[in-house]
Amino acid sequence: MEFNGRDLSDLIIIKKIRRSISAPVLVSRLALPMRDGSIDARKSYGDRVISVDITIMGETREDMIEKAQCLADVLDTENRVIIKFDDEEYFYKGALDGNTNLDELLMLGDGTLTFVCDAYRYGDAKKSTGSIILNGLPTKKWKITITCTGSGSGLTISDGTDTLEIVQALVATDVVVVDFELGLATLNGVNINKKIVISDDFFKLKGNVTVTGVTNTKLIEWQEIHR
Repeated sequence: MEFNGRDLSDLIIIKKIRRSISAPVLVSRLALPMRDGSIDARKSYGDRVISVDITIMGETREDMIEKAQCLADVLDTENRVIIKFDDEEYFYKGALDGNTNLDELLMLGDGTLTFVCDAYRYGDAKKSTGSIILNGLPTKKWKITITCTGSGSGLTISDGTDTLEIVQALVATDVVVVDFELGLATLNGVNINKKIVISDDFFKLKGNVTVTGVTNTKLIEWQEIHR
């Protein structure tokens, strides 16, 4: 297990990991006057909770106490950080739950670490100079970064059905970012939404996606996100 870039294998032995298949679905319902029942007003996803049963390593009581204190320091973070497990290719972004009893670890040498994580699992950032495959969520969580290494009159991103076309002259070193979560396209950090032509379902792209319009090669970067 890795927490915030720190391999914990010299501090703990993992006995069991309990994690849900997906994040809980949160539905806000609205009751309307003169109508039976309610309607779903808003749907979102709650935090994912991961519990890890562990044993503190240590050849002596003093060694175990030292490792428990080191673990407590590592797990004390201001914000959610990257959490990786050896048995899974994706990673989580989370933090130690404030109700976790670290004193139990110190006293008994065994206990449970509970992490509160984002609703999503993340894949490593990927790069390509051609077409890309957007696996994972067909939702507004994608962010695609395109660094131009040539020039052109515009840029088109398409899965063959839905398309975003950027009507803007581009030159080498220009950086185009399409943020599916914000519904925003930027060029070198500047909003260019007024210079894009977009189909209704573009921000639900999934599958084989091509980027065309700039001569020579383009460095395309993206990250897979899974529920």
